[in-house]
Amino acid sequence: MTPWYLLAAVAAVAFIVLFLVRRTREPGKLRSSPPDDSWLTRPQPGDIWWADVPFRDGDGAKVRPCVVLRTHRRKVDVLRITSQDKSDRHDHLRIPTRSWDPKATHDSFVDLSEPFRLADRAFTRKAGRIAPTSWKTVRDQHPTGWAT
Repeated sequence: MTPWYLLAAVAAVAFIVLFLVRRTREPGKLRSSPPDDSWLTRPQPGDIWWADVPFRDGDGAKVRPCVVLRTHRRKVDVLRITSQDKSDRHDHLRIPTRSWDPKATHDSFVDLSEPFRLADRAFTRKAGRIAPTSWKTVRDQHPTGWAT
């Protein structure tokens, strides 16, 4: 039988790891504008960018469009965009696509479930801005802005 103090130590380590992981995902204090002009060349909240976004299972990545939620000092929180029809899902939002992807033949869907935090180097090019009505829906479900 395992001694109680070993079980307590394992539980304590698990709690600390969970706390630290959760803490790194929280946006912290958010501003409605960038802290200074040097941030203006980086992805901004409400932008749609093409970026190297990891698969949800963590096995690989793919360059895909994403919506910028929060810009941190060296990283950016985004929501993935997919061209696959997700109209039957409550955790996806249909967005008009042609304004930022003229070659698109149908609307896309933003995955509202969980943001990804990407390094600045993951972003390849800006595609455009999310439509104002869609951005309002995103903002109603996720904190947005400039994290300092």
